[in-house]
Amino acid sequence: MATNSITQEHLKSLLTYDRDTGEFRWRLKRPRCTPGSIAGTPSYHGYTVIKLNGVSYKAHRLAWLYETGDWPASELDHINRVRGDNRISNLRLATRFSNCQNRVKSETAYSKHIGVSRSFNGKRWRAYIDFNGKRRALGVFDTETQALEARKNIERQLYAST
Repeated sequence: MATNSITQEHLKSLLTYDRDTGEFRWRLKRPRCTPGSIAGTPSYHGYTVIKLNGVSYKAHRLAWLYETGDWPASELDHINRVRGDNRISNLRLATRFSNCQNRVKSETAYSKHIGVSRSFNGKRWRAYIDFNGKRRALGVFDTETQALEARKNIERQLYAST
């Protein structure tokens, strides 16, 4: 996906953006689209995708360009975790690390905390953290609370160093 092949000026000539709803609408008549109709379709992963000049763009990245005039310098995070909510007030620049922290814990996990799970025998708790593409084991603990505290201590250290 080419992220910088469209300018803010060209984007605004093709679409309007409602910052209160996060919706894009077509300005011009296009095949299967009338002026004023909603632009974009939801992708398999829940993001809204809009095709412009033969290139697919994620709507949240277009919203950032539309409002700021610049392509996002890093990743964009949906603050409320709803991938289809593209209101500019719901978007923020994020590092890969902070973006990964803003996610919902799997319902099938043993612990409700990210980075904490049952050990293999199911009697103790283990803590881990994913950082720079690698999983680091932080140890095995007698209680979930101890494992969570170990995880939070390392997380604070990593945030302080980034």
